[in-house]
Amino acid sequence: MSEKKPAAFKTSPKQAADNLLDGLNEKPSDFWWNLAYFLILTAAIGFIIANNHLENLTSATGLSILGILIILDAFPAIYLLKLLFNLTRGGRDN
Repeated sequence: MSEKKPAAFKTSPKQAADNLLDGLNEKPSDFWWNLAYFLILTAAIGFIIANNHLENLTSATGLSILGILIILDAFPAIYLLKLLFNLTRGGRDN
């Protein structure tokens, strides 16, 4: 007689990503909002650089606007880099 093997446990890609983020003590919404925030600010910085002359970018106003956008872009970048670093270490917090 043949024995039936139990069905393999399958997870959806979304559930696997949620399980991974749960293992890293992160909320999935935190990841997606930070990624969207980072992409929008990076696109804005790129748009400003591409559509302005060098004189305008190096003026006091241009440097202050770019500085503010870069500082705002650093927050989600740091979060995403920390998450990437934790992923490469296998999800350990130590």
